[in-house]
Amino acid sequence: MKFAIWLLLLLAGTLSAQEHKLMFGQATERAETKQFLDFSYTSADSPLFTPKSRFNQNQWIYDPSLGRPGSLPGDTLLEHNLNCREVQLVLPCNAPEATIRVWIGDWNSGWRRLWNEDTILLSCNGQTIYEQAITPQSAYDEWCKLEDYVFSRQDPIWDRLISPILRQEVFTVKPVEGKITLRLQNIILTALTVSSTAQQDQDTASAVEAERRRQFARRYPWQPLPDESLPELPESVRQRGYVLFQKLSDDLVHPWSRPVVEEISDTIRAFAARGEQELLRFGVLPLVDLPELTVTVGDFQGPGGILRTAEHADLWRERYKEQGSRSTNGIITTMRQLDPISYVLQSMKPQPGEAGTPRMFTLDFRVPVTAQPGDYFADLQVISAGKTIGNARLQLKILPFELNYKGAATYNFTMSYCHWTDWMGLGKDKSSMREVMRTQMLFPMKYRFNPNQFNPWGYGMQAVFPLGQISGEPGSRHFTQTPEQMANFDWWMENFQKDPECRFIDLRPRSLFLNCGWQMKNWDRRTPAERQDYQTDLKDLETITREIDQMCKQRNYPEIFWYYDGEIDNHGSEYVQFAVKVAEIVNRVGATSYVTINGPLAYKAAPPVFQHVWANPATPIDENLLAEIKKHGHQFGSHNSGDNRFQAGFWFWRTGGEGKYQETSISYANYMLPYCLLPWNYNTSLVYPDPETRGQRPSLQFLNYREGRDDYLYLYTLEQLLKQAKADSPARQAAQAFLSDLSARVHIDQRKYHAAKFDGIEGTADIKNNEWNAYCIERFRWKIATLIHNLEKAL
Repeated sequence: MKFAIWLLLLLAGTLSAQEHKLMFGQATERAETKQFLDFSYTSADSPLFTPKSRFNQNQWIYDPSLGRPGSLPGDTLLEHNLNCREVQLVLPCNAPEATIRVWIGDWNSGWRRLWNEDTILLSCNGQTIYEQAITPQSAYDEWCKLEDYVFSRQDPIWDRLISPILRQEVFTVKPVEGKITLRLQNIILTALTVSSTAQQDQDTASAVEAERRRQFARRYPWQPLPDESLPELPESVRQRGYVLFQKLSDDLVHPWSRPVVEEISDTIRAFAARGEQELLRFGVLPLVDLPELTVTVGDFQGPGGILRTAEHADLWRERYKEQGSRSTNGIITTMRQLDPISYVLQSMKPQPGEAGTPRMFTLDFRVPVTAQPGDYFADLQVISAGKTIGNARLQLKILPFELNYKGAATYNFTMSYCHWTDWMGLGKDKSSMREVMRTQMLFPMKYRFNPNQFNPWGYGMQAVFPLGQISGEPGSRHFTQTPEQMANFDWWMENFQKDPECRFIDLRPRSLFLNCGWQMKNWDRRTPAERQDYQTDLKDLETITREIDQMCKQRNYPEIFWYYDGEIDNHGSEYVQFAVKVAEIVNRVGATSYVTINGPLAYKAAPPVFQHVWANPATPIDENLLAEIKKHGHQFGSHNSGDNRFQAGFWFWRTGGEGKYQETSISYANYMLPYCLLPWNYNTSLVYPDPETRGQRPSLQFLNYREGRDDYLYLYTLEQLLKQAKADSPARQAAQAFLSDLSARVHIDQRKYHAAKFDGIEGTADIKNNEWNAYCIERFRWKIATLIHNLEKAL
């Protein structure tokens, strides 16, 4: 039978061994051929594609110009998709009837909302095959599609990583005049086959999966580690069928992890200052299968009475997730990156208690500032199949002091404040959209982080939150406001100032200007001539910066940090020079200049001119940089210097920085598909969409980052008390000796701790934990707590 398969997926005997290699992103031998994961075509001008297809380079996922196979994320197994926004495919077919199989990828489907479309559609010869409305709810459903997934060691890695992200549509069609016409709207096309019979389709699909699995196994030859040894257990523990044990926030728990003797206990302990948030993390290791395993935690009772858990705490179960790349380039450099770790926080629901697989739980407790010090206990019940199979308890020791936040360093994140789906779904419903943004703004405050980044992106914002108007000809632009625009500006600042430690606003001028009607051209989009001739822009920047900054001061807003340029080394020496000139303008008009840096050019150029220089370790951060910044009377801070507990706490304290800014901690959850299990879903997404509230939910790493922030606050509190203590006080002398010794232990140059080659862009390199592991850090914190208590008593 004559039959044309124009887009063919691994039909046995069709592809050569060389073509098999080409499928996975390697260079092709034929210049005119575009070779994707499972199908090929000769060129974008092929008659197979109608003019409406518009397959241009901007729509390829594959982009050789990046210097690696594929765009972000950078793995090549499933990235070779076509983003079909509005595409019509006309396929010649001589068979009387054909079976069509379409593989639709969804790993980057979160990007659909950037297209501002509201429908996903696949149709064939006018008949709808698959259609879905894109709404805020459907986007959240998609984001959280694996919310209830429970890891099982019986699930092969293929089924965990690949199967969940490929949708298959199989249907039969009768060609019309020898043609099959497919319409794809907002479809991420991974592969397509046309078969003359159902059996041929099945054979092809089987061959496809077999080849994919073979390729995956070859490229990712991951194997789980053997189970760690388990200490000798009492007979009573063996009879009840599980081991209860405690872990700290940054302890890595794998499916093969086993507690050591010191961790096994029926009393889970933690300590916290008044007003502090502290997590109690514990696990249940089933020795036999425990169906419908869950735990309940009662109220805490102690010297001050009852502290109700439902009022003061969140109880989560944890889900395992492949660690993946620790940076945004998405490259898997070691098989250990595919080791599942207990990481994602899920709602408390019963789950299968698989024998030999630890099930982890986290209770995040907010200690009331008015709580009386002392030991508080809560009942812990382990339940299986609806029956209590064991009892234990949680012990929370509340310390007799508060941590000092006043004047402490700020910890803030990149924030874009509104999920793109909410823009689409709510249209111009201003009150609803404001509430979405308010919820996002308040979320970090729950954990005492500082949501002070003012980043009013232009898409849709002008309709809901117009903040001003920039008008006039180039070189004579001015900023003005109507009463409504002034009120909108006030709304932002009022919400920012709900954070009691809001001392400054990180203002993103370019997005503000876009909101106000001026799209200042990005440096990387300027022609060489435009990069040389920017005097007109500088003149406008000086005028507008002065006008906006004076308005902010007149309205008694917090101090504005003008963040015109970040990571200025990224675009070379000319851009560094331009950024310096902009900083000079900001200083000249009496405003406050602020920059983030990550390279050698800015290492030299930034300290003399920028009043606030926040660096990541690729700069590098060393004694010379800190001294140079201080010499000019300016302030040092860090950015993208890691979300590890040690990086967030003891290391940052050692630098004396005024603030720590993580660029990739919260906002990336707005752009990626957080619950997607692909290994390149890097862990810099610390916050996940919450399917129950349509808000945000922390990850374990987010809480661990907060633990590091609290380590810093313990040290800061101790330092502030030292200033009040008498010189001859034994408590003061002990505290000084401790801090001196601790300072000598910590390297300012963070790269000395990196266990692997440092990723200078995101600053998330793994830290060697032989000295700064969770157990050691917790002991240090307890020592600091005793020093604080002794100093307070000596005052």
